Amino acid sequence: MKQDMQSDNFNMYDLIAYCIKFTPHPHAGDTWSTSYNYAHCILCTLEFETHRASYFWLLHSLGLYQPHVWEYSRLNVSNTIMSKRKLNQLVTENWVDGWNDPCHMTLAGL
Repeated sequence: MKQDMQSDNFNMYDLIAYCIKFTPHPHAGDTWSTSYNYAHCILCTLEFETHRASYFWLLHSLGLYQPHVWEYSRLNVSNTIMSKRKLNQLVTENWVDGWNDPCHMTLAGL
């Protein structure tokens, strides 16, 4: 799906709708999965802001509703672990008392 090779946004050069990889995906198994641009969510971090143009191009081409997309910055709190990967490691290695441990900056912990 080639859109606009003259665009200042490099994400508009050669958008893919499907990511075909012939290795099992951890969640989807052996089925094809849509790319991020096709399955773009309405809430996303600012690092994906440049993808909005290709996302709206695809929705317009398919004649679908174009919702408002909210971008937000990643939350950082000093001296606090915010990474889901690192929090998960603390929980699975039993360093803390589950996801609702008061030392976690999770909704359950708070």
